[in-house]
Formats: sequence, structure tokens, C-alpha cells
Amino acid sequence: MRRTRFRWTLALIALGALLEPLGHQVAYTIHYGLWQALQLESQGSHAYFPGLAATAAVAIGLSLAFALLALGTVRLALGPQRVSSSGSSAIFLRLAASQTVIFVIQETFEALYVHRNPHFLVIGLLALAAQPPVAALAAWMVALLAGYVAMTPQAIRVILAIRIPRPAQPLRLRPQPIPVLYANAGDHRWLQRRGPPRSR
Repeated sequence: MRRTRFRWTLALIALGALLEPLGHQVAYTIHYGLWQALQLESQGSHAYFPGLAATAAVAIGLSLAFALLALGTVRLALGPQRVSSSGSSAIFLRLAASQTVIFVIQETFEALYVHRNPHFLVIGLLALAAQPPVAALAAWMVALLAGYVAMTPQAIRVILAIRIPRPAQPLRLRPQPIPVLYANAGDHRWLQRRGPPRSR
């Protein structure tokens, strides 16, 4: 049980690390505006950010594809299911904490890299303004999709238990007997001989 919780916590921290670049983008957009934020995040001490954001986007996309596959499998086998999103508050706390801590550490090292004193008040306000909303949305989706993933084994068993009906036998045409008309021996018209008239 403890190992399961530990692994789950590690998975959420890893997810928080993947979501942090999105919160980073939101924070810089709030502080500098969209256009200037895009310029700042691709030069100087932020030159690494575009590659990091692209890697995180690919990883999140693959995770969403797996989750949608699980969702489709469950709906195909079990029909529409009402899945509870309980536990999202605990997921939110872990995600928000990991994203905020990573953002603060990241901004601190970036400021030190350019020999500038980090403004912890500004960094903290930006972290609280950007990272928790991203974490809240992600926590709701994770809790919802976790319910579908938990039902995936049951859905697979249902799919494997479905028996494919045998194909119907092809239609075979049976020949029907054709009635034969026989000549009536008492009818002399059938005995008339064709040919030249007989001489009397």
C-alpha cells in the first residue's frame, strides 16, 4: 500500500514537472504580455525553454492518447459509465505544490545565471497566479481518467468474452423437377401422321 502511494506521488510529481512549462507560459503572459513573453522565453537564460516545452507537450499528448484509448475501450464494452472525480483535491495539492516549487527553483536559477538577484515576491506571486489554475484543471482530468483506466481490465474481459456468431450458411439453390406432359393414347390427333396424303 505504501509503495503504491509512493509511486502515485512520484507519478504526480512527474506530471507536475510536465505541466510546469504551461504554467510558466501563463505566468510570463500575465507579467509581460503574450508577444514579449514569447520573445523572453526563447533567448538568454530562457533559451532552453522552447525545447523543454515541446518535450512536455509531446509527453502530455501521448498520455492523453492513452487515456482516450482507455476511455473508448470502457465505453465500447460497458456502455456510458458515470465516473466520479473524487480524489481530485489530493491530486491538486500534489500537482500545485510540485509545479510551484519547480517554478520558483527555475526562476531563481535563471536570475542567478544572469547575475541578478531573484525577486522572490514577484516569483511567488506569479507562481500562485499561474500554476494552481493549471494544476486544478489537470487534477480534475486525472481523477476522471483514472476512473476509466481502473475499469479498463473489466472492459477487456467483457470484450474477450464476446462470442462472434458463425456466418450464415450460403443459400443453396435446389433444382425443381420440371413436369413432363405425356400424350394421351386415346386422342387420335397425336397419332396423325404428317406427310403426303395417302392414296385410297
